[in-house]
Amino acid sequence: MTGLEVLAVALGMRHGVDPDHLAAVDGLSRVRPSPFNGVLFAIGHGGLVTLLAFPAASLLKGLDLEAFHLPAFLLLLVAALNLYRLLKP
Repeated sequence: MTGLEVLAVALGMRHGVDPDHLAAVDGLSRVRPSPFNGVLFAIGHGGLVTLLAFPAASLLKGLDLEAFHLPAFLLLLVAALNLYRLLKP
């Protein structure tokens, strides 16, 4: 592997333990506990990002970079779902 590939893998591994990912895995684990939740989340997340990266890059060439509010929206959605599950009778 080249130095750039090693850096990409290292940053991807570090990205995997960001608080938003840990909250998502924790939220999934509470619904259906399984020892494979983390692995399945990683496979699904990596696959989805890979599938969406190329079409998104080609569609967003002309857009302003301030249009990337989706991660913040998704974090708020995860928080709302976790809060709903917490307060649900």
